[in-house]
Amino acid sequence: MCSLDQRKVDLIQNTSCFNPVLDIACGNNHYKPFFKRHVGLDLRNRKADVLADAHSLPFRSNIFKTLILFDIVEHSTNYGLILSEAARVAVNRATYLLSTIYIEGDAVEGDMEHVHCYTPELLKRALKRHGFKPKIKRDRDILYAVGKIVKTK
Repeated sequence: MCSLDQRKVDLIQNTSCFNPVLDIACGNNHYKPFFKRHVGLDLRNRKADVLADAHSLPFRSNIFKTLILFDIVEHSTNYGLILSEAARVAVNRATYLLSTIYIEGDAVEGDMEHVHCYTPELLKRALKRHGFKPKIKRDRDILYAVGKIVKTK
């Protein structure tokens, strides 16, 4: 993530988010000012609060009430593990906000780090498999999913 994306700011401001917040793949930590208790995690960016791999989150289970997963699942060959780890550290009924590239959008071209791209149906199936209850919308070349993470007993 290179800069603040107004579409994502709008998504944050129009979603009921609760603290504490985990921002997975936070990049430059642009969305931190929108939350009182925000933890930004990134693999490489030194502006993150925590440097770690999203496939193995360094947090105990059931602590975050909101998870942000902007622009990450398209970069992983094991996006299921990222979703599984996100669900693990989330409390039951945690809110999540996710963005990824749309299969027919312009963002698919030119970025060699994109190893997956999604249709709304593929994204919905991937999320449901890990307990995410998705509401998906498309905005040009980006898919957004917002909802709750519901854990089974």
